[in-house]
Amino acid sequence: MPFLINGSTASIVPSKQFWQLPVVLGQNLDQETIYSSRRSVLLEFDSCPATLYKQWEDVVNGGSLFTLTILQPDTIAYTGYSNVYVKWQTVPQFQSGYVVGPWSILAYDILP
Repeated sequence: MPFLINGSTASIVPSKQFWQLPVVLGQNLDQETIYSSRRSVLLEFDSCPATLYKQWEDVVNGGSLFTLTILQPDTIAYTGYSNVYVKWQTVPQFQSGYVVGPWSILAYDILP
């Protein structure tokens, strides 16, 4: 299964995907660490034609997704995550109809 955006195949797939460590919320009364159930993932892309970049640009400018299908943490299996928010982590630069990489998107508020 490929990377999907709202059920449609992504025009370009990330060259790297990094799940960020869970956010520490504090400790309970037994001094055990409490982690957030929500996760974030960094999607890093290489250079590409602007036409392939456009699909991701539209998603980020919209601010949220209905469903994003990406690799699960620490596996090679794909899973669809609903109600995912996205924002630019590294804004791309353009040169003659080409998007110069690397550029990246942060998908966050993911409930694995």
